[in-house]
Amino acid sequence: AGELVTWRQGVRCGWLAAATITLAATLVLTHVPQLELPRHTARWGVDKLIHAGAYGAIMLLVLRSMGRAGTWRRMLAIAVLLAIIGAVDEYTQPWVGRTASVYDWLADVAGLVLGMSIWRMGWCHRPESHPVT
Repeated sequence: AGELVTWRQGVRCGWLAAATITLAATLVLTHVPQLELPRHTARWGVDKLIHAGAYGAIMLLVLRSMGRAGTWRRMLAIAVLLAIIGAVDEYTQPWVGRTASVYDWLADVAGLVLGMSIWRMGWCHRPESHPVT
């Protein structure tokens, strides 16, 4: 019966709302004009960790909202959608005086993969809610 759970039936709205708010905040913050990030942030790669952390957190929140409905196919579809959103985010940053970077987008994707890996290893949910498929 768990395999027949539809997307609408399986979603936990509070977690999905948290994911949506986190994504919206990320998109707003990446479009706030800045003169320049502190030099040490870029030099030490802290900005890449922030990108990976934000997208990893968004992925974990979305997966938490899905619970048992979180199959591999759905996880991959969500990851692709979020990767596209990350690419559009990078593409539009020059419009507000920010610098677009393929490396920032790759950090976004790395965060998505990390989030999926953490989820699949069971570190963020109880084993009984782990999807079978």
